[in-house]
Amino acid sequence: MRSVFYTPVYAAISRGFCAEEGLEVEVYTCAPGEKTTDLAAQGRADAVQSSPSGGLVSADRGETDFPLHFAQINRRDGFFLVARPERTQFQWMDLEGADP
Repeated sequence: MRSVFYTPVYAAISRGFCAEEGLEVEVYTCAPGEKTTDLAAQGRADAVQSSPSGGLVSADRGETDFPLHFAQINRRDGFFLVARPERTQFQWMDLEGADP
């Protein structure tokens, strides 16, 4: 399954931005039970996109050999807010009391 969360990646690939930089990018969705970090550790992927919380979970478990994540959260990084019904003018207060 693909998520709208990763739209910037899909856009960069489809608009040719990766190719312009000399990068050959193949998008692969992990199978159930498969982890992106395992793909990287096994040499089956040169780079993976995963949640920063994945590294935190590994650290909380006491693991010491896990990929480090680098990210800038909450600044043009692919987070989207969506709503039903359509809103023509968004205000942050619209989120008060809303379900995640």
